[in-house]
Amino acid sequence: MTKTLTEQWREGTLRGCFYWKLPNGNICTAYTDTMRDIKNVRDSDEVEVLQETPSYIEYKQLVSKTDELVQKMHILEKKLEIATKTLKDMPEMSRAKRALKEMEGVK
Repeated sequence: MTKTLTEQWREGTLRGCFYWKLPNGNICTAYTDTMRDIKNVRDSDEVEVLQETPSYIEYKQLVSKTDELVQKMHILEKKLEIATKTLKDMPEMSRAKRALKEMEGVK
């Protein structure tokens, strides 16, 4: 069975920079060397190693992809705004009204 990151940290075999969940519920990043002495304090059994932090290159790729998705979302929001306005401006057509009602129900 593969040991969890937390188990590896407690045994002293984990090395690197990780995301940590602290006893108060806060999430932080720290190197295992920094967290070494935490094992000996009260509430240390509540500390959890969540996952390794990404490298700088991985982080930059993730930020770039996120920026791209946000741009696409803004474009889609604008297109939806135009489509909604167009449907509202159409004369009484049952299909247009049904489409508007259906769009309003989407969450």
